[in-house]
Amino acid sequence: TKMRTLALSLAMLVGLAGALMLAFFRLIQGITSAHDRLETEVEQRTAALSSANTRLRFEIENRERAEQTLRESEHRFRLAVASLPFPIMIHAEDGEVLEINKAWSDLTGYASRDIPTITAWTEKAYGERRDCVRAWIDATYALGEQFQEGEIEVRTATGDKRVWDFRAAPLGRAADGRRLVI
Repeated sequence: TKMRTLALSLAMLVGLAGALMLAFFRLIQGITSAHDRLETEVEQRTAALSSANTRLRFEIENRERAEQTLRESEHRFRLAVASLPFPIMIHAEDGEVLEINKAWSDLTGYASRDIPTITAWTEKAYGERRDCVRAWIDATYALGEQFQEGEIEVRTATGDKRVWDFRAAPLGRAADGRRLVI
């Protein structure tokens, strides 16, 4: 009977070991299957990210080319304005003088540092008439098209008087939202 009990116990242990081996085998299969699914998902996501990165690189390259083209165009525009043989001033509605060209400086004797604002310009160039001229300049920001003021006497930095035929035209808005006039 002892032998029989021992054989029975051994059979139970073998059966239990078999059941454990089967459970372990199924666990390994489940882990392998989950690993394979995860690998497939990672490959799919990696491919999607790679495709998105390629599109983004293409968009970035296009944007960089467009920005470079814009910088070149702006540079050419600035050169054109600076080189024109007639005086040009670009100013913003808050009174800041953004640009005067060489012809303006040559004819008036005023450099950009001398007339950083419309107020400075009108005081130097118009003296007692500055308020009247400033009112006309302020009105130009609301214009939708070119406007001709006509001939106005301007005082140069040396005190000489010149008669200029003034015209103004809106340039739209600066990046900061201020209206611009040339």
